[in-house]
Amino acid sequence: MKVEFSFIYIFLFTAFLLSSCSSDEAEPETNSEGKGDIVFYFDNTVGNELLALNNTTYKNSSGESFRVTGLSYYVSNFKLQKKAGGEYVIPQDSSYFLIIASDKNSYEVRLENIPVGDYSGVSFLLGVDSARTVSASGNRKGVLDIAAGQPGAAMYTNANDGYTFLKFEGTSASAPSGKFEYQIKGFGGAATKTANNIKTINIPFTGTVASVTTSKSPQAHLLINILKIFDGNTKVSIAGLPQATTPALTVPLANNLMTMFTLDHIHPTSSAH
Repeated sequence: MKVEFSFIYIFLFTAFLLSSCSSDEAEPETNSEGKGDIVFYFDNTVGNELLALNNTTYKNSSGESFRVTGLSYYVSNFKLQKKAGGEYVIPQDSSYFLIIASDKNSYEVRLENIPVGDYSGVSFLLGVDSARTVSASGNRKGVLDIAAGQPGAAMYTNANDGYTFLKFEGTSASAPSGKFEYQIKGFGGAATKTANNIKTINIPFTGTVASVTTSKSPQAHLLINILKIFDGNTKVSIAGLPQATTPALTVPLANNLMTMFTLDHIHPTSSAH
């Protein structure tokens, strides 16, 4: 009886050890698909200078002097291009951001829970997609909230024109009133057809990659050159167009936005600025 008991005990103990070893060996496989973050920092510039509001005078390609009193724009629907091929699409509910020149905290866009790996580029919408624009107010919170006092209130026109994708305001002696104002908007319209000025911005990380790991969050610095609003695909002067606040009038300005965004550099981690 003692021999049989010892044999059974040894058998059970060995089985327990094997089971424990199997669990330990399986654990790294469970953690093999880690997640991390990637940060995009939007540096607003005027040519080679960082944008300064109100007190700095700049000159556009038409030779017109101007000062900037306000700049704000939406970026949304981010997609990351994988170096190995394919792309990772950021969940849409986590993919709407409002950059406001007067609020430096808004310059940093952090995309979370990104699969670890090397990324070779990014694309995003400059504006708010039509599906989200016409969705119920409960689906438009955060920077899309248009309730009084909320971030989206100053960027929303009406149900048919939707959100202003980019708002650019300033002063200039070239404008008859001394002020210029551009509100680039238009998603195609809800009840009445309008111009669709939503633009997809593609930025390749030429010559470098953003390596996302579970412990390091790369930070990509993007330069947004507002001079391109005047001098992109179409040359626009303040004297010729001092105000444009409807989808139709802002079509040439919207087309110019495609050339505004470039990659400056990528930090290996977001601790550096």
